[in-house]
Amino acid sequence: MGNILKDDETSLLSGGGKWIFPMADDGALDRGMKVHVLHRLLLIPLTMLGVTFLVFSLLQGQVTGLKEYGAWLGVDESSPGLLQGDLGYSELYHQPVLEVIQERLPIALYFWILATVIVYALVVPLGMVKALHHQGIVDRMSGVVMFLGYAIPGFILGILGVSFAGQSSITQLDFSAEQSSQLFLKTIWPLGCYVAMSFASLTMMMKHSLMNELASDYFRSAISKGEGFYRAVFRHAFRNSLIPMATSLGPLMMSLVGGSLLIEVVFDIQGLGLLQLKAIEAGDQMLIMGSITVGSLFMMTGKFVADVLASVLEPKRGF
Repeated sequence: MGNILKDDETSLLSGGGKWIFPMADDGALDRGMKVHVLHRLLLIPLTMLGVTFLVFSLLQGQVTGLKEYGAWLGVDESSPGLLQGDLGYSELYHQPVLEVIQERLPIALYFWILATVIVYALVVPLGMVKALHHQGIVDRMSGVVMFLGYAIPGFILGILGVSFAGQSSITQLDFSAEQSSQLFLKTIWPLGCYVAMSFASLTMMMKHSLMNELASDYFRSAISKGEGFYRAVFRHAFRNSLIPMATSLGPLMMSLVGGSLLIEVVFDIQGLGLLQLKAIEAGDQMLIMGSITVGSLFMMTGKFVADVLASVLEPKRGF
């Protein structure tokens, strides 16, 4: 840390929460951040092209030509495609693929977004408590929950909920204001299954991340300079410990999107995971392409948000 901090400015140790950047002035860093964000944004359409081309080729049973793929994309405006917002026609549901996805997208977003919020709202404070009271009562008792979280998959909890807890299947959700108070209660068990998918691993990640910061030289220097322990934790160590949590947002979104299928099957949730399964069973190629395209877009968006958050939390790194 000595090459980052000036001798008369110990902002990371006892100053006003201001970061000192050895690489350039604030304006240069702002420009670097903009370039970094733009670079990440450009990766989204490029990755989408690669994913959709690969899936399109596999569905055709061969490496398809650019002409056929271009027709699906809608490169030629006379033949509408993805670029014009047309994902084709579903033979299974006898309606445009985009309409089929739009009907199920609110349900999928409800579970994905709410599960993400609940996970981080639980694992960040719990991980902090476990780190600050390592080998304490809370740490040991929550360790049992962590073990169960590792051992029991989310969809198994769903089966238990349907079989023994009386949780009924969720074929549709009412998002109207009149039913908002009952919506969470109706979906609390499947939400618990989503949360269980990553609760244990993220809690331990938060714990070990904060413990590493507490053992670092800059944190011990802050304590030696007279700053209170908990003040140093929340002013310095806490922010640094959140960097791995921010980078885990992308994989978490990928796991929610990719792992939602089994939970949706158990509760009969009409989300994108179950839609993809039905499309594959029926051999509906346009519906398969459309659902995979939308799912991939959400995965890459989650990865983009994670990269930006990590850069904001750790602005001293180069871009």
